[in-house]
Amino acid sequence: MSDNIELEWDEAKRQKTLKERGLDFLLARHILTDLNLVCRIDDRRNYKETRYIAYGMAQDDILCLCYTMRGKVYRIISLRRTHKKEREQYYGKNS
Repeated sequence: MSDNIELEWDEAKRQKTLKERGLDFLLARHILTDLNLVCRIDDRRNYKETRYIAYGMAQDDILCLCYTMRGKVYRIISLRRTHKKEREQYYGKNS
C-alpha cells in the first residue's frame, strides 16, 4: 500500500458511512493501490468537477469508491460495497 496517496473527505460523511455501511474512507488507499483497479469517469450528470468511480479490493471484498481530485489530493465522496454487475466488471477486466 502506498503512503504517498493523500486523502481528504467530509468527516460527517465518513462517520455516516462507518455507521451505516461499516466502511471507513481510509480503505480508499487499498482500493486506489489495487493492481487490478477498474476506474472510469462518472459522467452520469454534470457535477461541475471530474468525478471517478473505482472498483477495487479492500477487506477481502470489491468496493466502489467515488472520488474527485483536488490537485494531487484524492477527495473521497462515497464508499460502498459493489453490486453484482460491478463485481462482474471488476472480475471481467481481470480474468
